[in-house]
Amino acid sequence: MKTEVRNQQNKQTINLRAIRTFLSAMATRVDREDPDTHWKDISLILMDDEGISAVNRTFFGKSAPTDVISFRYAPTPEDGGRISGEVLVNVQRAHEEGLRRNQRDYELAFYIAHGCLHLTGADDATPPTRASMHRRQNAWIREVTPSISLTFFTKPQ
Repeated sequence: MKTEVRNQQNKQTINLRAIRTFLSAMATRVDREDPDTHWKDISLILMDDEGISAVNRTFFGKSAPTDVISFRYAPTPEDGGRISGEVLVNVQRAHEEGLRRNQRDYELAFYIAHGCLHLTGADDATPPTRASMHRRQNAWIREVTPSISLTFFTKPQ
């Protein structure tokens, strides 16, 4: 499976190499969730409040920023039956929320894992499903952190 990271925000200086490595690890978890689903690629688009608000307004009719939006695309004949997905993550929100919790890098990892988990069909519409997603995201992050650095923001707090 191919992964791609596009940085469409300029509010924060970030370590794209570390983010690419983390996305690759999360894509592996997505792939494991349903062995019958064949993935072509997952793209991660890094955005700020303004950028993600425009997407939120266009697709969901909400004129406010959010932390994560995920899109899962059905395969086309030229894709050979393989699925693609996009995860849009609000880096500005991760930075601000992370400062409040004193864990900016973990907050961004949490958003990326959250978006990837949505690609598997996971839903957080109710408190119990949201709690379940949070447990799974945290487990995914714990699983990869022994071998992957979560140093995403390159400027000090």
